[in-house]
Amino acid sequence: MKYLFNITFILCICLISCKKERKESNGFVLHGNIKGKIDDYIYLEYGGKLDSSLVKSNTFLFNGNVAYPTKATILPASPTSGKDMTVGSFMIENSSIKIYTKYNLGNHNGKLLYSLDIDSLIGSNSNTNKVGFDKYIQKIINSDKSVNQKELLLITKIEDFIRTNPTSELSGDYVLDLSNFYGLFNSNQLSELLNMMDKNYQNEETLSKISLLINQRRVLDIGNAAPPFELPSLDNRLVTKEQFFGKYLLIEIWASWCAPCRQANPALLKTYNSYKNRNFEILGISLDKDLKQWQQAIKQDSINWLHVIDTAKTTQLTFKYPTIPFNILVDKEGKIIARNVTPEKLSEILNRLLQTN
Repeated sequence: MKYLFNITFILCICLISCKKERKESNGFVLHGNIKGKIDDYIYLEYGGKLDSSLVKSNTFLFNGNVAYPTKATILPASPTSGKDMTVGSFMIENSSIKIYTKYNLGNHNGKLLYSLDIDSLIGSNSNTNKVGFDKYIQKIINSDKSVNQKELLLITKIEDFIRTNPTSELSGDYVLDLSNFYGLFNSNQLSELLNMMDKNYQNEETLSKISLLINQRRVLDIGNAAPPFELPSLDNRLVTKEQFFGKYLLIEIWASWCAPCRQANPALLKTYNSYKNRNFEILGISLDKDLKQWQQAIKQDSINWLHVIDTAKTTQLTFKYPTIPFNILVDKEGKIIARNVTPEKLSEILNRLLQTN
């Protein structure tokens, strides 16, 4: 009997251990439905992994495991295929998830464009939280509140998000995106937000970019004097920031080969033409190396403000901008009053400033 008891006891231990092991190894199951004609593989990227699934009868299936809620991207083709594509992003976690997508193969600028968009997703609480948080951010960004009021609301919201979601890698993304795209947060605010994060759950590249941004903001915080420069113009005259004292100045850093820069030019030109006779100027600082391409782009886009060229990229060391297009708006004394403003936001700021001056 003692022998049987030991066997039974060992079996029980094994069953408990196996049950526990199965529970810990439970991962996610992503059930997909896709609209559109496709009989090929689609791809899923998450946590540094890449998986594929063959679409059959407009359905697909992915299985996997994540240590914590993770950003995932669903793609209509392999990321190494070189194909032009649009992709869908969402938060994946260890649960049963249903995702409804739409596939399309079209033409964009003379090239085939493979598109895979997400219509809806069920079963990921972290994704539901993300969607809700994104809506809140856009509501604040699009509100009529002042920049200071927006910053206070967003900092409070992000601090709360970091505290209540300690393992979410979205913390770093939100801080970086709001800083880059909307020019929010000074160097001290960014440092405090970075210190709140659990670095074990953040993407190393994101953390590195936030650290670089903090160094940049120490130079470009609102109220600081704009960094000095001395660069040659189209007619080979040396131009400095002191020449613009007494006017509001937008320093726009761009290049002829930068598609987003060129796309913003028509709207920026419209704003310039509205305010150029009201103590406002734009100075374009180009990073081009080819003088002819630089001159041709200025002519093609009809951007008739003053232009200088920085072939050695000296401004990258002084302005510490992460990407282009990048701009700063300075006041009549050369002090920074805004960063990375869109043409629409620039019009709003100038309208307010020039009414009070």
